[in-house]
Amino acid sequence: MAFVISATLAGAAGALYVLNYSSVVATKFDFNTSILILVYVVLGGLGNMTGTIISTTLLFALPEVLRFLSTYRMLIYAIVLIVIMLVSNNETLKTMMEKLKVKGKKNKEVTE
Repeated sequence: MAFVISATLAGAAGALYVLNYSSVVATKFDFNTSILILVYVVLGGLGNMTGTIISTTLLFALPEVLRFLSTYRMLIYAIVLIVIMLVSNNETLKTMMEKLKVKGKKNKEVTE
């Protein structure tokens, strides 16, 4: 069922792409594009739709936000990717973040 749904959505996306650009060139969909989509999903968290949407938005917008740093833009982008990978896969940092969330909720309840 997952393959049928993904194939249907991919076909619809391809049809909309052709309607928008009037032509399709195979070089537009290269290996780097496939890797970029995979990075969006993996960094967002496999099986986590909210995380995937947030990571896609962040990683899609980051190069445009850093456009004024023309020579260092992709270097900063790579550093951000590495930091996100390290933070998302480190159990110690995950437990620290959970503790901070719990403290934040307790402080919020106390102030209300």
